[in-house]
Amino acid sequence: MKILRIILLVIVILIGLMTVLGFEENWRGAHDWYAYVHDHEARGESLDFKGLVPPPVPDDQNFAMTSLLSPLFRGDSEKTEGICR
Repeated sequence: MKILRIILLVIVILIGLMTVLGFEENWRGAHDWYAYVHDHEARGESLDFKGLVPPPVPDDQNFAMTSLLSPLFRGDSEKTEGICR
């Protein structure tokens, strides 16, 4: 019975240690990320992903909107029945 208590205590201590280390790593990672973002914004650089996404291509210049492929992207199930088979 004494060995079972010791094993249970060791397991509880290990779980507690892993939990504390997990919280510490999460805090440290968040702190480092905010410092990184702050440094880049201080230099005038933007880390916003919306600035990296190109503007949408107009339909007249988009190959995927040709007469053959446009029904596939518009959701017209009646027009795509012959194409998909």
